[in-house]
Amino acid sequence: MPETRPADFAVAYEWQAGSLPPPYHYAYTLVIGADGAGVLTYVPDYDFNQPPVWTETFTVEAADLDRLYALLVETGVLRANWSAVADPPVGGEVESAQLTVDGRTYAIPFAVAPVDHSRVQAAYAAIRALAPPALWEKLAARRQAYMDEHPE
Repeated sequence: MPETRPADFAVAYEWQAGSLPPPYHYAYTLVIGADGAGVLTYVPDYDFNQPPVWTETFTVEAADLDRLYALLVETGVLRANWSAVADPPVGGEVESAQLTVDGRTYAIPFAVAPVDHSRVQAAYAAIRALAPPALWEKLAARRQAYMDEHPE
């Protein structure tokens, strides 16, 4: 891995809630380009209910991208080989990421071995933290309004 963040460093992170009845299920995707342009796409229900899709944009400072890159290198999540999980969990939250570094894409699978769990969770937390708190609050409020309008 390069010691400093390469010019093409980019992140695509996906998260979705576990098995929940409508309208409590939700999912989002967080994409951050090499230039720091961020897009948070949020879906407040299962696709089959044809929910709205909310898209918010934001900008990530270069220093924050540098810190994220350093964390990813330090924790060892920028790698191609992951230990396979014999019995991946069923029904729970699902999250994964694709990280572009120096012309290569590294994928973190949704089910990692227990030995890797804490390092992957640290990486995911750092990625989510790049979206401004006010954005998360706005989307949580919109989701609550959606749930209020669409009772079980």
